[in-house]
Amino acid sequence: MQQQTINHIIEVSGLGLHSGTEVKMRLLPAIVDAGIVFRRIDLTPVREIKITPFNITEAIMCTLLVSPEDRTVTVSTIQYLMSA
Repeated sequence: MQQQTINHIIEVSGLGLHSGTEVKMRLLPAIVDAGIVFRRIDLTPVREIKITPFNITEAIMCTLLVSPEDRTVTVSTIQYLMSA
């Protein structure tokens, strides 16, 4: 299978599905072999969580990724974005 990425930056904002707080998201084209990486820019220092089988953890009714460096840093309910 050939690698693919998006052509340009996409920005969206809205309310978090479970939290109801305002959320902003930017999708950026990736370099070759980068994979899919979520960046938590709301944290200091900024944390990145790559989609790998090792970063997926058990959760109820969502897909939950955890940072390998700090298991308290998470990104959840990504399945809707990933399916698109």
